[in-house]
Amino acid sequence: MEGGGWRGAGGSCGASGTAGPRLETKKRRRPVRWPLSAARGIGFSLLPSMEAFVFCACLGCELDAEANSSSRELVAMLIDSHCHLQHFEVAERREVVARARARGVSGFLIPAVRLSEAEELLAFCDSEPGVWCALGVHPHDAASWQAGDEQRLRTLLAHPKAVAVGECGLDFFYDHAPRDVQERVFRAQIEVALELGLPVVVHNRESNDAMLAVLEDPAHRGLAVDLHSYAGGPEMARRAVALGCWFGVSGMVTFPAAGNVREVLPDLPAERLLVETDTPYLAPVPYRGKRNEPAFVVEVADRLARELELTAAEVAARTTGAFHALFRRTGGGFAGGPD
Repeated sequence: MEGGGWRGAGGSCGASGTAGPRLETKKRRRPVRWPLSAARGIGFSLLPSMEAFVFCACLGCELDAEANSSSRELVAMLIDSHCHLQHFEVAERREVVARARARGVSGFLIPAVRLSEAEELLAFCDSEPGVWCALGVHPHDAASWQAGDEQRLRTLLAHPKAVAVGECGLDFFYDHAPRDVQERVFRAQIEVALELGLPVVVHNRESNDAMLAVLEDPAHRGLAVDLHSYAGGPEMARRAVALGCWFGVSGMVTFPAAGNVREVLPDLPAERLLVETDTPYLAPVPYRGKRNEPAFVVEVADRLARELELTAAEVAARTTGAFHALFRRTGGGFAGGPD
């Protein structure tokens, strides 16, 4: 969909269907790249094998890559909003988190895919600052949903480190569970989210029409939604924007063949964009074919900055603000974020 550009908080939805004029954008600026010495100066011990690329935001001023870090208060502001760290053993999980922190990643959201892993995830989140989880049942596992699971989910979500329901949704590509079962379980989890005032982390693959039918149901008005790893196209984007959804930008934004993912970016609200890795899947360029991990969210944010002609600091501040505005239990705050 043509038109759009970055919208401020409270901006209206983009035009539907027809192409419109593209808003004038400011001159492209190179993302802030921090030399190793500057990165160490703000408290990060960067691994020698990794690029010294740290996303920072300056409190009350514009960042300058040449600035003396000791003269300004700098805060790392990049959060991986979707990383399946449960796929790593606990000891390796801590190493993965440490590598990401060394690149300026300050927060992590781990989405569960089944309720049986919830307690172990909560224990890990308790042991690590800046790590939270979403709890729910993935559409691949929808057939495992049993009577009483709604109450079990409510009980688990009482934990302060559980900040959302999910990963839940629909997957009509793999169809590991019957489609009617997927929808029934998805709706059941939405009801829990609405009851508790929590957002949902949504998986959607080859199911746009059915997904929109669920999200646009009047009974679900007011639901806060993270459309994780968004690749739904311009028409779905238009309708999702109207619903007030948030949009996860994953490593797909770096794939040469994923022009459709990049083309829709200017039509999405600035205050509702998140960055994610979907670890251990969807490793961004230049790590294609390797196991993904949260440290690589830097490449996702870098490409997002280039596509939207923003600095690294601007993308970091905007996406972190969007994260805290959506996942309010994380205790963050961001002036100008959505209400």
